[in-house]
Amino acid sequence: MVKSVDTLWNYYFNSVGRNTVMLLNIPPDSRGLMNSTDVNNVLGMYGRIKNTFSKNLAADSTVTATDTRDSEFSPQNLVDKDEDTYYASSDGVKTPTIEFKLNGEKTFDCVMLQEVIKLGQRVTGWSVDAYYNNKWNTLVTKQSIGYKWIERFNSVTASAVRLRITGAKACPAIHTFGLYLQSNSSTIPTPTPPSPVISAYSQIEAEKYNSKFGTVKAETCSEGGQNLGNVSTGDYVVYNNVDFGGGAASFQARVSSKVATGKIYVRLDTPTGTQVGTLTVPNTGDSQTFSTATCPISRASGKHDLYLVFDEGVNLNWFKFTASSDVTATSTLTPTVTVAPTATPTITPESSYVRFRNVATDLYIDGMGSTSNGSDACQWGDSNSNNQQWKLIKSGDYVMIQNSATGLYLDGMGRTSNGSICGQWSNSGSDNQQWTQETVGSNVRFKNRATGLYLDGMGSSSNGSNLCQWSNSGSTNQQWQIQ
Repeated sequence: MVKSVDTLWNYYFNSVGRNTVMLLNIPPDSRGLMNSTDVNNVLGMYGRIKNTFSKNLAADSTVTATDTRDSEFSPQNLVDKDEDTYYASSDGVKTPTIEFKLNGEKTFDCVMLQEVIKLGQRVTGWSVDAYYNNKWNTLVTKQSIGYKWIERFNSVTASAVRLRITGAKACPAIHTFGLYLQSNSSTIPTPTPPSPVISAYSQIEAEKYNSKFGTVKAETCSEGGQNLGNVSTGDYVVYNNVDFGGGAASFQARVSSKVATGKIYVRLDTPTGTQVGTLTVPNTGDSQTFSTATCPISRASGKHDLYLVFDEGVNLNWFKFTASSDVTATSTLTPTVTVAPTATPTITPESSYVRFRNVATDLYIDGMGSTSNGSDACQWGDSNSNNQQWKLIKSGDYVMIQNSATGLYLDGMGRTSNGSICGQWSNSGSDNQQWTQETVGSNVRFKNRATGLYLDGMGSSSNGSNLCQWSNSGSTNQQWQIQ
């Protein structure tokens, strides 16, 4: 029996959309070939799939959650198109709510969720609500998610959506959330060519963005051409496929403002992604009186989508980045900082304790009084407590760093992802607890033997912020003053 495109479309949702594979069960004819009508209908179904699921309407949303395990498991991971990243709540938190603030009103009629199935099928209950008519309205209430769950409903137009996990066997671990509008087109779409690569080191006109969020818009500029204006706090613009090469050192922009000092937050890949710089915009007296402002940049290398997130009243004409160039290379370091020629670590005598103050944040590495293996190392303002006192213990060509209050050692935990948190662990004798101490002027850096990442303050000046690890950025976030 020949199956129509509509029939195959329903089969798709009832199989692939329910955690299983789709069996077409199309037999060959007496020639040993598939009937041409069957072939055309299968291609029609494929066209509908591509036209429906090629664009996640939540992809450019701002995502928040009532609980997040840590920065590595941000809820923004749900819409980053990367199945290797995912959202997870803290241990013991089984019913978090995740909210998606959409980039304007969106019309959609199906939702797709995917769990990190290698960690097990955890969720046992969930609902999706949409915000319209000035209230939250429930669209879907289901039980399991598993590898993939797709649910259809009557189309709605909403400005925000939330996912409520109502039951789980353990903390939820979900890697994808998507909103889609079903397409009736069976035409197989022509692949969209990738965005051209933009050099971060060329002057980029602000109005040449790929997408935007908020009231920000292009307007006539007193310096010729156009600038971005009409900005509200939280507005952002996106520039796709910006190539930072081996690393950027600074961000320069032509800016103006007629209000109190504002800022432009330079982020990578999402509006809440890695913040690599913060540009302070001075009050220039008028929105069309421009001046050039500069800020340092750290942890920006390779190709990324660039997000510029604005404070209210900021105007932007153009911008560009400056590459790290004043470099002395060594055989083991990415050439972004000048490292003392000696490879022998400077070891503080084991009988004394020292403190490590981050050059960028002014915070100190703090054990936080936690004696549990696997606890996070953090940063805190000067408390002069034992939590901030550390002993450097020589271990061959490396050092181990032991906390005075807890007796635990700084441990890379085998985490090789940029932004991963540095932990603490009792003496294991492993490479995770061994660090190369490098001299940078009057300061030091610590590179983990196992992960190859450096201790990094991440530019956070908040007490209790995590001590993280990052590949060689050459920034002051990775430099520590021994006291």
